[in-house]
Amino acid sequence: RRYCGVALIYFAIQVCLGWYAKTHSMLLISYNLLSIQGERRPSLSWEVPEQVMMFHTLKPTDGVLNLGGNIGGSCITGDKLLGSTPGALVCVEPSAVARRYLVRNREMNTAHFKIVPGVLDLGERATCNSVHHSNDQGGLGGHFTSEKIKG
Repeated sequence: RRYCGVALIYFAIQVCLGWYAKTHSMLLISYNLLSIQGERRPSLSWEVPEQVMMFHTLKPTDGVLNLGGNIGGSCITGDKLLGSTPGALVCVEPSAVARRYLVRNREMNTAHFKIVPGVLDLGERATCNSVHHSNDQGGLGGHFTSEKIKG
């Protein structure tokens, strides 16, 4: 019962944010996503709070490092807002399954963001530009630095 109430509140928030997005010109960045379940999802049905925040804060001259690109909702929104400036948006995604859909959705929406298979290293010697490569088995491999991410 408690979960039902939480789900209902979450749904109401999504509906309100979707209405807000539709009435404040966010339809200019409309796109479709292919979910991991194989469903086509319109942009205003996926990560709407993130899209609203990005719409109101990102400027075309910004650079973004998206940690946890998932299937690409925020990555594609950011790409549309930032334009096709090379290196303006880097999406990090450690999951090989999600990354496959992230690549498909990037291609399907003619987006230009860079995808890095990895996780942020919060180790002692790490900087905010340190990312560890994730192999397709979910393990961590080589080390990337900001110079390698830009390439």
